[in-house]
Amino acid sequence: MKYILGKPYAIDGSHEEIVRHFIRNANQNGQYVTLSNISELIQNRESIDIHKDTFV
Repeated sequence: MKYILGKPYAIDGSHEEIVRHFIRNANQNGQYVTLSNISELIQNRESIDIHKDTFV
């Protein structure tokens, strides 16, 4: 995880398409999208630990 002054938590931009695809599918299926769901998606796919404040 990167630490950038003023932005203590950042996610690599390579995850953007995965997250967009996840959100599109959830919306098409009438499912809720939460920050917790997105965090779990990235953690499970990339085996990285994401701080909870990253999505706030």
